[in-house]
Amino acid sequence: MGVHGAGLTHFMFLPDNAVHIQVAPLGKPSSREYYGLPAIDRNLRYIQYNISEEESTLSEKYPRDHPVFTDPDSIFRQGYAVSFRIYLVEQNIKLNIARFRPVLVRALELLRK
Repeated sequence: MGVHGAGLTHFMFLPDNAVHIQVAPLGKPSSREYYGLPAIDRNLRYIQYNISEEESTLSEKYPRDHPVFTDPDSIFRQGYAVSFRIYLVEQNIKLNIARFRPVLVRALELLRK
């Protein structure tokens, strides 16, 4: 389990049928393509958890009607440097454990099969 990033490449060392959970931050709509599809190809069971706005520290930096939340594509059109700074450098995750609980329950179910 991990937040979207290079550290998730360690899934390559998991045994077949292991559960691989990716926590996808705001602004990473292609998270599944980076780590999910390769994990599935490796015969792993993949779960992606997309955080809510409340789970992102961006909610403390930008108003809710800001394009960071309402129109991420407009942020990405400004170039990689801008989107990288906002979504990867400025953003931290404050996981809501109650909201995340079903993901953990699902992972346990998959491990029991």
